[in-house]
Amino acid sequence: MKKITCLRNREIISIIVFYFLFYHVSYAQRDSVKSGWIIPATFCRPFLADLSSTITSVGIGINKNEKEYDLSPSKIEAYKGTFVANLGISIPVYTKNFNNNRFGWALSIPAHWQLWLDVFEKTTAPVLNTDYNAAVIEAKFIQRLNHKYFHNYSVKFVPFYHQSTHLGDELTIYRMEQKLALTRVNVSYCYWELSLWINESERRTGKNHSFRGSFMHLLNPEKGWYSIRPQEGNTNLVIPEKRPYEFYLQYQLQTGKYFLSSGKFQNVLSIEVRNRPKYNYPCFIHRDGMWDDEKSNGASQWNFNLYYGWRIIQEAFPYHNLGIGIQAYMGGNPHGQFRDISGYRYVGLTMVFE
Repeated sequence: MKKITCLRNREIISIIVFYFLFYHVSYAQRDSVKSGWIIPATFCRPFLADLSSTITSVGIGINKNEKEYDLSPSKIEAYKGTFVANLGISIPVYTKNFNNNRFGWALSIPAHWQLWLDVFEKTTAPVLNTDYNAAVIEAKFIQRLNHKYFHNYSVKFVPFYHQSTHLGDELTIYRMEQKLALTRVNVSYCYWELSLWINESERRTGKNHSFRGSFMHLLNPEKGWYSIRPQEGNTNLVIPEKRPYEFYLQYQLQTGKYFLSSGKFQNVLSIEVRNRPKYNYPCFIHRDGMWDDEKSNGASQWNFNLYYGWRIIQEAFPYHNLGIGIQAYMGGNPHGQFRDISGYRYVGLTMVFE
């Protein structure tokens, strides 16, 4: 198989360099309850188990394997090791806190990029999938209640969010060589999203229980979540998914009183339960040297993501907090066009940079 690395490596390096340069400029001042331009808000922050997040993280683990995204010529193993990286930022535009900080609102621009990489494949260590997400603007609001158990509630609205996913070059070529009926499905859509937080921790370091609910809806339901061009496969196999929305619920606990923790070395438990459409086209299974296709029923599916680990609280650190933990996922495959595959499992070690 032809090795394709130069463009991919150059793209990855340029994105990482740009990210850290901009992050250094926009976050040179650590978060605080202040007002002004280019001051990040302390509220409407993503949870660590968020599947689509502006938190930067890198993880390596083991996931359930399928021949559809395994380039190895040898017999397929049930599980394989992969690498997942999420590069995210919420660029602050303006933050305003008023009425003795009882209320606040903010505008920012979120963007994140996720990479799924088969690091243990011997020939090219191919990129399996990349996801790109960006919004024009997001508007956030908080009311601080300062109750002993109910500190605040906050709301975020994103009127225009775009996500597109791209299959890795090596994987596209492989699927062409294997003459699969579907080479590539164009997963690309725009949506709006409304989220509600209850009891955000903001900058409190003590024990805290937080909750979040979020609902997203396609801006153009007729276009749908995905499409296919005739040169990329049999268009008759791709049935549009008619349900135009997905939703998710999240819970996060932080505490300095549990396993191997202290006030500045917190335990964090984060859970997400997400219901999203299952894409309605077949996945291809390799049986006894032959390719066969498994039909998708297009029904929605529940996905569960869990993170448990530790967060390092360091006031002198110029950016945000560092953390490390164990991540476990089960449900539909969350990566790009592979969202038609059910029964996906992943467990691994994840480092986060909030």
